[in-house]
Amino acid sequence: MAGWAALAIGLVGGLSRFWLCDDAFICFRYAKNLVNGNGLVFNVGERVEGFTNLLFTLGIAAAMKLGVRPEVFAPAAGLVSYLATLHLLLGEDRSADRAGGVAWPVGALVLAAHPDAHTFATGGLETATFTFLAFLGYVLLTRGDPARTRAAAGAVLALASLTRPDGILFVVVGLAYLTVWGRSRLLAFAGGFLVLWIPATLLRVSYYGDFFPNTYYAKSGGLAWWSQGLTYVALFFERSWPLLLAFPLTALVWLGRTEAPSDVKRRALLALAMAGVYMSYIARVGGDFMYARMLVPILPFLATLFSIGVHTVLRPPLARVAVLVVAVAGVAFTPCPVSATRFESGITDEWDFYHRARPAWEVEERRRALSLKRFFEGLPVGVAFFGGEAQLVYYAEPFLAVECTTGLTDRTIARQPLTERRRVGHEKIAAPAYVLSERRVHVAFDGDVARYLQLSLQITDARIDFDGVQGRLLRWDPEVLAAWAARGATFTDVPSRLDAYIREMDRFPDERVVFEYEKFRRFYFDHVDDPIRRQAFERRVKGLRPQ
Repeated sequence: MAGWAALAIGLVGGLSRFWLCDDAFICFRYAKNLVNGNGLVFNVGERVEGFTNLLFTLGIAAAMKLGVRPEVFAPAAGLVSYLATLHLLLGEDRSADRAGGVAWPVGALVLAAHPDAHTFATGGLETATFTFLAFLGYVLLTRGDPARTRAAAGAVLALASLTRPDGILFVVVGLAYLTVWGRSRLLAFAGGFLVLWIPATLLRVSYYGDFFPNTYYAKSGGLAWWSQGLTYVALFFERSWPLLLAFPLTALVWLGRTEAPSDVKRRALLALAMAGVYMSYIARVGGDFMYARMLVPILPFLATLFSIGVHTVLRPPLARVAVLVVAVAGVAFTPCPVSATRFESGITDEWDFYHRARPAWEVEERRRALSLKRFFEGLPVGVAFFGGEAQLVYYAEPFLAVECTTGLTDRTIARQPLTERRRVGHEKIAAPAYVLSERRVHVAFDGDVARYLQLSLQITDARIDFDGVQGRLLRWDPEVLAAWAARGATFTDVPSRLDAYIREMDRFPDERVVFEYEKFRRFYFDHVDDPIRRQAFERRVKGLRPQ
């Protein structure tokens, strides 16, 4: 009965925090392009691996091919994965209860009550699915000794590693574990892993041309940032503080203060190693801007340690119940240390932001996007966008979309040298010249793009109205603009503005004319063959521009 209660609590908790993260729509665009025959790409013709969840994205594409919308499939897959993890934990709770008495699903109830587990049960991201696969690999490693079980563990952890590359850490821990307790099954485990991971990795590398996903470079994964990462871990345990009891309880199990069977001790050590190694890795890379997201995968391991400790160290049933009540109440009612309006070292409660500010905005964003789709269809339109506009890009379907504040889907932006540490995950800002001159995008909609690219210093200010959707033009493309005008768009008449400026130009100081000409040049003259207007400027600025 208590087991069913844990599943029910988890289901209600996950549904109560249902949401869709903007990052999910990046994966949705990849999946849509794949289904439409354009390849697993963000922009047609550009093979850039701008995601870290290959298997999950392929699952989204498969669902789309079957007619299931990604907005339904992705959060549903996450919720099912979360419930499956709870089911595995119920089995671990039964295995931990070797002392007899009242058997309580200690670990399952703690995870079922955990708000962070609820948050990332949906969201449209791979977090819950990755967590399930990693924990299933652990369970298989601790179940009996047949070679086929070890091979299955390796295969499952291969799937975890293809769902998120850092799953390879659990494989390393599994190899170390079997080296000490199960060397005869080591080859079976390695074989189960390699038979899936090697072919998939070879295909991925041959397709994208890189071993690491583009996101590795965009997020500076090769650089250590311990101070930020330790802050991330500390904030995580401000809410998950009851699970800190797992560590001293595990120590008591291993120090011989109890008569724990050897297999229970080994399971505890493996869970501790998997949680510890993964947590150390997350601390090294600086964590994430989303509170708790990167540490959710260690929750079932900590819950297992807690369950083993409670069942092994605390023999009186009332003591177990008391500790369980405190732990469940602690994780369920301890407030999150950050929120939508209260950041800590750039870390925010992303779900709180969406829950408070986004419901009405998301409806409006989709309406705007579907309106834009009519203007973009069939045209080689390029859009510069901010990460929070991924939903708009997915629904509007521009031919080219350049994310300007993280570089997730752009190889050049992602590989820029990091000059200073900024908000984690948002440190690679696109160079204005790259976006304007090389990518030659047409329009932007979010004010953050203008701020990050310093557009007021780069190009003349020209606005466009797409049937009520306001945007900023980033370059003058006569053919595209003519097509937009035929579809009902209205925009600033820049040629007329140029004529007016040329008539008044002699009244302005040299420095101002040079500055304004450079803005007109980037926006207009670099894209339009207009020698008469260009010569009018060139006669004035000749010899004044810095060489």
